[in-house]
Amino acid sequence: MFTIDREAMKRDDHSIFLLDIDPGQPEYSPPGQVSLIELRQPIFGPPFTHPSASTGSYQRTIRSHFIGANSPKDNPEHFIECVVDLMTHYQKHLTFGNTHGPIIVNSPGWIIGTGLQILTTLIARLSLTDVIYTTDEPSRSHDALRTAATSTSVPRFQAIPAQPSGATAPARTAAEFRDMQTLSYFHLGAPQQGSPTQSWDATLLAAHKPFVLSYAGAAAGEDPTPEQRGDEPTTTASRDFLAVMPLGEALPPSTLATILNGAIVGIVALSPTTTTTNDLSTAITRTPAENIPLLSAAAISGGNSGHIEPLSPQTSHLVCLALVRGIDAARQALHLLVPAACEHLVAELAAPERTVLVVGAGMDTPGWAYLEELHAAEARKRAKKEKAAAAEQGGDEEVVADVDMDADVDVDVAERPWVQKMEEGDVPGAMGKKRRLRRFVN
Repeated sequence: MFTIDREAMKRDDHSIFLLDIDPGQPEYSPPGQVSLIELRQPIFGPPFTHPSASTGSYQRTIRSHFIGANSPKDNPEHFIECVVDLMTHYQKHLTFGNTHGPIIVNSPGWIIGTGLQILTTLIARLSLTDVIYTTDEPSRSHDALRTAATSTSVPRFQAIPAQPSGATAPARTAAEFRDMQTLSYFHLGAPQQGSPTQSWDATLLAAHKPFVLSYAGAAAGEDPTPEQRGDEPTTTASRDFLAVMPLGEALPPSTLATILNGAIVGIVALSPTTTTTNDLSTAITRTPAENIPLLSAAAISGGNSGHIEPLSPQTSHLVCLALVRGIDAARQALHLLVPAACEHLVAELAAPERTVLVVGAGMDTPGWAYLEELHAAEARKRAKKEKAAAAEQGGDEEVVADVDMDADVDVDVAERPWVQKMEEGDVPGAMGKKRRLRRFVN
């Protein structure tokens, strides 16, 4: 990937463009989305060192779409339409933009079964000039890709050996890399004016001030609830977003708060020229307890109440990702955490009736966020123990006496949501196997 970037940037073009369509292992964005990125200089390092192209002066995100999953397997048709829309915007940028350059497509490594069908379809629809396949050994996928490239008149098809990882490569799983990239994304610092580099904020997310988005008012076209009815006409003045839209299988409204609380959502903006807003407003229902606005599957999926189709990529785009910190049912508001690097994007959202919070069905549970305070407490405790041990070896009894091993280090696990403390002797999962942190919502 980086070798291709360097070679492309040796030319006289102003920029190169990256069509990053691998939602599970993206290069310049957090997992769960596809993006069109403009790069003005080579950017090195693993993806978690540059988890967003919205910071720095050498890269920017032109447009992105929220897939809500780490793989396109659940809705390949929507995935293909998102990719085609991004390519269309690249072509428009070449015509009307002030920069130009070649485009490189970073495709998923899933090239068997449905994944191979998706890739061959995209080869036919994107009008590519080259297909480069990195592999350790030829396979049936190699032959299928070559056939697809030949049938669509792609001039060049090349298969090159994959770069070996080496014996010293860290044994990290794909899920761990996604967690690292998402953690890095949410801790991104605010961009510095004119700075080509990114910065990070190591402050715990629990200490960050959240965005408070109200959902108290009724949207245009939505029937107000009995609590909203009164002598004054209903407006969208106290409404900061249109509704919550869970992708995939339709869920009972009573379960939405459980699913939404602590989840990563996509803040999606609808096009100002679209007529979808009015259609969505009439499809809004409310959860029985929290009164959260929810898009009804039956109203927006052509009567198919069992499945909610995503928004059209031609009339919507992703603004950024957010972590739902909490739901204030009394004040009818959601508390969202967004990276400092993206706060200006959320603050600039001036059309609540065109803002939708999309919940992906295939996103990883952000267990790292639930455990941040616990890990920080353990780190402080270790530091105090090391300080006490060093002082004891040095014979400084007064310093040892001053070190309180339990002061300011304990975090009450019972008060932490979705976290269970394992006592000594407890078995972590059936048969003593290590289990990953999960949230069960059914």
